[in-house]
Amino acid sequence: MEFVDLIQEAAKRQLSLADIALYCELFAVSTAQRLENCAIELARGYAAGSVSYEAADNLANVLFAYAAQNVAIPAVLFSVFQAFDAGEFYPDEIRSPSPEERFTRPQINAILKDYDNGNHLPACSTSGEQKL
Repeated sequence: MEFVDLIQEAAKRQLSLADIALYCELFAVSTAQRLENCAIELARGYAAGSVSYEAADNLANVLFAYAAQNVAIPAVLFSVFQAFDAGEFYPDEIRSPSPEERFTRPQINAILKDYDNGNHLPACSTSGEQKL
């Protein structure tokens, strides 16, 4: 299974933690590294317009939930999750542009810029503290 297959499934249905577990088991790298790679690939696909907001939000939510229960949450995954979470609702009376355009897209672009410039943060422990 390739990551694109996971994205396609996310566009069709609500993914489960079992879907993510199966996907992570297919690779020789650590689960945390696989989840970080997924977060970056998801952000790149969304930024390029090849992944819809709905599919990306679905996948970001389940990746985050899986990480929270199984590993130290990769910081980039946490950032990507927060970016898509910010697009889920209107936080105030401003209705244009949409929360997706107002919050998610700029945050994803900033995450990718930082990541591409070598700014990789340490993983977050599941208790909410930063691992150093």
